[in-house]
Amino acid sequence: MKKKKVTQTDTAAELRRLAEERLAASGKTASHAEAEEESLRIVHELRVHQFELEMQNEELRKAGDQKEAALERYTDLYEFAPVSYFTLDRAGIIRNVNLTGASLIGIDRSHLNGRLFRFFVAHKARPTFADFLDKFFASPVKVTCELELLAEENSPRFVQIEAMADASGEECRIALIDITERKLAEDALGASEEKYRAIFECSRDAIMTLEPPFLMFTTGNPSTVNMFGALNEKEFISLGPWGLSPDRQPDGRASVEKAKEMIETAMREDTHFFEWTHKRISGEEFPADVLLNRMELKGKAILQATVRDITERKLTEAALKDREEKHRKVSQEFNALLDKLPVDLNEIVGIVEKFLVRIIGEDIVCCLAMHGEPIVVYADTHQLEQVLMSLATNARDAMPEGGDLMIATGQVILGDDYVASHGYGKPGRYALLSISDTGKGMDEDTCKNIFGPFFTTKEV
Repeated sequence: MKKKKVTQTDTAAELRRLAEERLAASGKTASHAEAEEESLRIVHELRVHQFELEMQNEELRKAGDQKEAALERYTDLYEFAPVSYFTLDRAGIIRNVNLTGASLIGIDRSHLNGRLFRFFVAHKARPTFADFLDKFFASPVKVTCELELLAEENSPRFVQIEAMADASGEECRIALIDITERKLAEDALGASEEKYRAIFECSRDAIMTLEPPFLMFTTGNPSTVNMFGALNEKEFISLGPWGLSPDRQPDGRASVEKAKEMIETAMREDTHFFEWTHKRISGEEFPADVLLNRMELKGKAILQATVRDITERKLTEAALKDREEKHRKVSQEFNALLDKLPVDLNEIVGIVEKFLVRIIGEDIVCCLAMHGEPIVVYADTHQLEQVLMSLATNARDAMPEGGDLMIATGQVILGDDYVASHGYGKPGRYALLSISDTGKGMDEDTCKNIFGPFFTTKEV
């Protein structure tokens, strides 16, 4: 309502009336001069009071403008906040929601007010939400929980909810933060850890971890405990790595010195595979394949060591070597009498295959593809067996983490073109023996030196 402006004439009339009333009350008759002086004084006071009221009105107007501006800013912050806000009553009915909250649910907010919030919560999470709401209204302090919202199939949505009471205590404002990415990452990490734990616990190989800089054991799976003859994982960890090796390795080097070199190589190149002589708690030494892998765990670099006892393989190799030596001696005796005898290539491969599977280990699969008919050739059986053994051993070393070894026999016909392009041989029908594996292969320098009599890629 617009305020009526007080004029000077109105003020004078009011002063006249007040003066007359005061004079009548006093029972005295004032002189004209006294009445005039009193009137001027009252006019002055009224003018001062008028200015005071105008200044107060100006301050009130400014305060109102500031209040409206603050309300606009609050509304903008509420509506367009990155956090979803809902106001719920004690029954869990939505009384207000900001634009972000409506977007999170995927429904226009005009259709959200008056609806139960629990209808937008995943069925399995509704009991959790009901407990959350009951807990809050029973004691209206800030409480939080995490739950899943209803969403499209294979598109779960997880939120963290925080409840705050309003002034009346009859409603609460809940803030929803979308934690779907974090939750899915946690679930994926949990599944990965569970899978790793299953592999770790069930592996027939000994798996253990070491932490730099002191390289002490931090874990050891059941196979580790059994392999080294410990009572339990705790006893194994207490031993320390240097207590599980003899003083020196077969090459004469001190185990401590050589082990540090192997570890430094693994930390530098992320992985390292080598043979090692270990020692059980009982003092028994045994040969082993060791694979070191550098890993990151909670921001720290650690080493995972996978150890496989190769005692049986070494015994088999020694037996084969002894057999080869005996065979060589026998062959030398017969070579004086016989040149080469006709043999079935399929039969030789079949016999050798029984020994190959023991050499290559259980992680490598040996596959045979034999020709349908016998392939009779004039050849030295011992030399053929030795070639197969050597190639299988090389294939095993090239596949430390397992793979396939394929051996095939067949017949081919070489024509004039083949002889012309290769510079040797004669046209005709030949027996074919092919060996392949799924190892890492050879680089260019290795291929150039492969037929050198003293060339090797193995550690000397």
